[in-house]
Amino acid sequence: MSLTYRYALTPKEFRRALYFDSFGKKLPQTLFLGGALIVAVIAAIANVFMGVAMTNVMQICYIAIFAMLVLSIISCEMGYHNYKESPLHNCSRSVALSEEWVKFCISGDGESEKYDWHELEGAYETENAFYLYLNSQNVIILPKRY
Repeated sequence: MSLTYRYALTPKEFRRALYFDSFGKKLPQTLFLGGALIVAVIAAIANVFMGVAMTNVMQICYIAIFAMLVLSIISCEMGYHNYKESPLHNCSRSVALSEEWVKFCISGDGESEKYDWHELEGAYETENAFYLYLNSQNVIILPKRY
């Protein structure tokens, strides 16, 4: 027996998925970078506004941390913009689930992809969606809609 779920993925849901993939999926890394960002903000304030002398290496470090955060956010927003402008957000999707496999299809594609559960790299649940990772680059997004 299998269950089929049909839906369209809105740009807002796609944006959430991008941010989850960049920040939420790798929570220990995100927490470490969040701590580094706090230290970088303190160092920048001390250096720029309080006149605390810092070596060039320390200044480069806090600038690099700021740049990494900005580039991560820009990357998410560019992916969101590209998805919003593409015809993909108007396509309907279907996901069939059974005890042995997951089958995914995008309307107009004609091809469906079938994966055994053990082939999935990981599965995550958030407040708004389920994310089934086929590998580090491909994810099936199942929005929760009540």
